[in-house]
Amino acid sequence: MASDSSAPVPECLPPRQALSTESTGAEVLPLAKVIVEKSPAVLFRRLNDEAHRLVYVSENISRYGYAACEFLEGRREFADIVHPDDRDRLAAEIKEYARLERVEYTQEYRLVSPGGQVFWVHDETLAERDEQGRITHYQGIVMDITARRQAEDALRQANLIVERSPIILFRRTAGATGLEYVSQNVSRYGYDPEALRLGTLSFLDIVHPEDHASLVSQVRAARLAGKDEYAMRYRIRTATGELRWIDDVTTVDFDARGEPLHYQGVLADVTERVRAEEALRKSEEKHRRILETAAEGFIMMDAELRLVSCNEAYAAMLGYSPHELLGRRPHEWSTPEFRAFLVANRKRLLAQDRRSFEGSLVARDGTVVPVLVHGNTLRDPEGNFLNHIAFVTDISTQKKALALAEEVQRSLLPSGPPRWNGLEVAGRMAASESIGGDYYDYFDLPASYPGWLGVVVGDIAGHGVDAALLMTTARAFLRQRVQLPGELAEVMMDLNRALVRDMGDSGRFMTCFQLLINCCEHHPEALTRLCWVRAGHDPALLYDPETDCFTELDGPGLPLGIVEDYPFESRTLDSIRPGMVIAVGTDGIWEAMDTQGQLYGKERFKEVLRRHSRASAVDMVDAVFQDVGRFCQGVRFQDDVTLVIIKLVGAVPHA
Repeated sequence: MASDSSAPVPECLPPRQALSTESTGAEVLPLAKVIVEKSPAVLFRRLNDEAHRLVYVSENISRYGYAACEFLEGRREFADIVHPDDRDRLAAEIKEYARLERVEYTQEYRLVSPGGQVFWVHDETLAERDEQGRITHYQGIVMDITARRQAEDALRQANLIVERSPIILFRRTAGATGLEYVSQNVSRYGYDPEALRLGTLSFLDIVHPEDHASLVSQVRAARLAGKDEYAMRYRIRTATGELRWIDDVTTVDFDARGEPLHYQGVLADVTERVRAEEALRKSEEKHRRILETAAEGFIMMDAELRLVSCNEAYAAMLGYSPHELLGRRPHEWSTPEFRAFLVANRKRLLAQDRRSFEGSLVARDGTVVPVLVHGNTLRDPEGNFLNHIAFVTDISTQKKALALAEEVQRSLLPSGPPRWNGLEVAGRMAASESIGGDYYDYFDLPASYPGWLGVVVGDIAGHGVDAALLMTTARAFLRQRVQLPGELAEVMMDLNRALVRDMGDSGRFMTCFQLLINCCEHHPEALTRLCWVRAGHDPALLYDPETDCFTELDGPGLPLGIVEDYPFESRTLDSIRPGMVIAVGTDGIWEAMDTQGQLYGKERFKEVLRRHSRASAVDMVDAVFQDVGRFCQGVRFQDDVTLVIIKLVGAVPHA
């Protein structure tokens, strides 16, 4: 019997002192002779009272993690170690047996060790009577039957699986009319298993008449060939007349002379598979016709990337017929740049079952056709290669539209840094796609902050055309709003309300950081003042080269476009002096990744600022973009990247 060693067995009094709370050693000696303390059977003796108090329990109760003295000294009740789910049943049974004055009974239940291990036990209990015939005690043995119960459960589960599965098992003796064995689940087809076993119903009776001859012929051929296993597919009729497809795999036991003794096998209902295969065949035919007539180009290639199939749209894109392209590789009509990309990245691309990339093809008349390629590798269920396929889309029109959008977006970004005495300002935005959702701008608030320079950096969630359109909306609103009176926080609240209306339930939002900076007009050595509002954006960084300290310009604030009436708050800082650097960026910088998926991180960003803090603002921006590019090792930015650097050089700004 397994023992539970997760908890130490409590120490007890010496066995002779702990045997009984009311008996002498002589009284329990007959019991000790029945069950030795070292045996796997635990012996007990208890009173016939409401408490079922134990007066003896053998020391080998320790097999379950407990000490005999715990029960004999009243520190633990036997019911305490019974599984919670069995306690009520066990107590009810004992009570009923006592009422009936049963002198002998058995029970099975579970015990739980101190460490939580569960044991199934078989309990055989015998009543003891006094001279008047009254039951005074019960004695018995408790045996560990965990292994038996587990085996029974496994067998029960196996039988349940078979009976509930679509698999029918059978065994028949060669030459016999009936089946030696057939699983009960044959009844799912409306047939009595007993009728098949007795032979009153022949198996051929349920086989579709059109398949009789084929079935008999295949069995005869397997017999003549001496095969010990064969497989067949045929139809059966259920008792209600429904047709079902069956896969039959039969094995044969032979005697010493090579004559068949038994046939045993597995019958699997594959009706749904057959129907699916037929539906798949029809679907493949349908999709083949769809691909052949689709407006989007489609190609299928072998392992060497030679075309084995292409549709009319792909061939027409290049000015050829499909027949002219078969057996050739797409490299042949790729531009030199695209061909170099395909050659250099072949291994990486083909390692991906799904890949997307852009390139350019050269048509028969010399026209360059920009294309978007969505590739895929087809494999069978075992993972073996079948074909490479690709959908190829002519994106000439989209390219022209994107080129126009890029031109418009570039025109919306500042054409150059603001001319502001005492400050050097530089900014740059690089979109992860051709256009992006990042944004930066310079402004002033003449009505409320005359003489202050404003800087704003924003980041629309996502990137691409839709993000760029939302960025344009935000820029236009902000440019108009800053010309009106109002504190900086009020400007942010008005922008937020406008974006909530524009974005609606799109799930989009915008993070934003607005900063105002002013230098004392008459004293160059005086401290510069900052005022800023943060809307879910990463805090700007203030770097002091003299102390080599970075300070985050932090503050509360949700992203814009989420809560319409969110009360944004402004923060101010007066202890700013010449030589300090302010950096406002988007998370595309520190979340840029290298080929191993490692993030660039803010610490690298800070180190670049530290190394180049004495350079011009323009050079600092260049240094950051170059360092991020080196870190990424050619990996495309996953998000737009924007950075504005402000250097305080100490001159006096003009009012």
